[in-house]
Amino acid sequence: MPAPASTPIAVGDVLYFQVWFRDFNPGPTSNLTNGLGIAFL
Repeated sequence: MPAPASTPIAVGDVLYFQVWFRDFNPGPTSNLTNGLGIAFL
C-alpha cells in the first residue's frame, strides 16, 4: 500500500497503483502486476 497522502484527495484526482512481487516459477524472477488507476468523481 502507498504511504498516506499528505494532502486530501480532491474531486478529479486519479491515483495509480502497481505492485512488485517475486515469483519462483520455475526459477526466481520478479514481476509487476497490471496497473490500476482510480478516479475520484
